Amino acid sequence: MVAWSQVWGASVGTVSVFSQLIAAMRRTDTQLVVLLLLLALAFYAVSGTGALLMLRGKRTGLRLVKLGLIPQLAYAQTATSAYMLLSGFYVLLYFQGGVAGINFGIYSKFVLHIGAGPFSPGLGLNVLALAMLIYLMRVDPFLEAERAAYPARPESELGRNTPDAG
Repeated sequence: MVAWSQVWGASVGTVSVFSQLIAAMRRTDTQLVVLLLLLALAFYAVSGTGALLMLRGKRTGLRLVKLGLIPQLAYAQTATSAYMLLSGFYVLLYFQGGVAGINFGIYSKFVLHIGAGPFSPGLGLNVLALAMLIYLMRVDPFLEAERAAYPARPESELGRNTPDAG
């Protein structure tokens, strides 16, 4: 589920950011806008590549997916700025405008706004991204799959023949 969620989020996010990047270059926007869009595009490229590599059984993909989950953990908003990055499935616990709530779904969204805006202060935590990150930090899904496929193999022999070991 982790990898497929990240593949979906990266695909949708890449299309969205790429179209905004093309539009920004046509408008001759500031270099900062183009730089931020390129950073968002790089995030989606790393996240999607990691997810695809993870689906192919590569440990490098597992590392990239973990790295891609970190910027998805927090949501923050003040009267003059906002940050949110969601890619794939999410469950967002938030406190905003004196109200606590929960929001969930499958979505790909990147928001980085600095300057005056119609925002009310708020904070949030993507608990699904946190749970996936904790799971991937504690459990090696490749080792677990090998353990299930070869139950008679000694524990000391597991993980030696997996692709991209290390």
